[in-house]
Amino acid sequence: MHADTVTVDDNFIKRISSFETPLGAPVMLSPRLGKDILKTIGKIDRKKVLILGCGSDPAPIWFARQKAKVDAIDISPKSVEIQRTLAERLGLSVNVIIGDAHNTYLSKSSYHMIYGNRILHHLDTKLAAKEMFRLLKPDGVAVFQDIIQGNVFLQWFRKLTPFWRTPDEHPLTQRDFAIFRQYFKTIEVSEYILLALPYLFLWRIGNAILSKLCIKMKRPKSSTFCRVCDKADELVFRIFPFMKNNAWACLVVLRRN
Repeated sequence: MHADTVTVDDNFIKRISSFETPLGAPVMLSPRLGKDILKTIGKIDRKKVLILGCGSDPAPIWFARQKAKVDAIDISPKSVEIQRTLAERLGLSVNVIIGDAHNTYLSKSSYHMIYGNRILHHLDTKLAAKEMFRLLKPDGVAVFQDIIQGNVFLQWFRKLTPFWRTPDEHPLTQRDFAIFRQYFKTIEVSEYILLALPYLFLWRIGNAILSKLCIKMKRPKSSTFCRVCDKADELVFRIFPFMKNNAWACLVVLRRN
C-alpha cells in the first residue's frame, strides 16, 4: 500500500502543497486533464465535499484550501493518519475518518460533491454507485480521475506486472459505466494519455530494474513533451473517436439530476 511508504516530513508537505489541482502527479502527463478537472469542479467554497479513498493524495488539502467543507474517508488507518497530520500541519479543517467506500455510514443526501483520485477501479462498481447516489444531494455530482481498460498493450502490461497492483484492482470498462448509468441520470467520460504511454512505461520498467540494483531514479520531467503529447491526443481523439478506447486515464463525472 502506497501510504505505508509515506513519511509526512517538510518535503512531503511542500510537495502536497504545491499542486494547483486536486489531481497531484497525473496532471504532469496531461495538463488538459488538470484543466478539465478544475472546470468540472467550478466554485466549491462553502460546499460540502467527500473525498473517497483519500490515501496520501493532495485532494483533501486542495479542497480545504478552496474553502470547501471537507470530509475524507479511507479504509487504511495509515492514510487517515497522513491526512490528519497534513491538515494539522497546514492549519486546515479536514474531517478524516476510517471507513469503507461501499458503506460509509454517513448521512444521506449530505454532499454537493464526491471526489476521488484512482479509487473507482479498487471498488465494487455497483455497491459504490449505490452508496454515492445515497450520499449526494439531489443536484450533487461525483467527479473521479481513474484508469480505463485501454489498449491491448496496457492489458498485457497489467497481466505481466501484477506485483504493481492490489488484487482488487480492475480498470474501468463499458460494463462499469453501464452500472453507473443505472443510478445516475448523466454520466460523462473523457479520455486522456495515449501517446505518452511509451514514455511512462519505459520509465516505470527502467525504474523497477534500477530499484533492484538499489539505484534511485527520479522521473524525468519534460513539461513540453507532455504538453505536445496531450495536444496530439486531443487531435487524435477528435479525428478518430475510436482511439479513445486505447487511452489510459479518464475523467468520470456522475450527476444525480
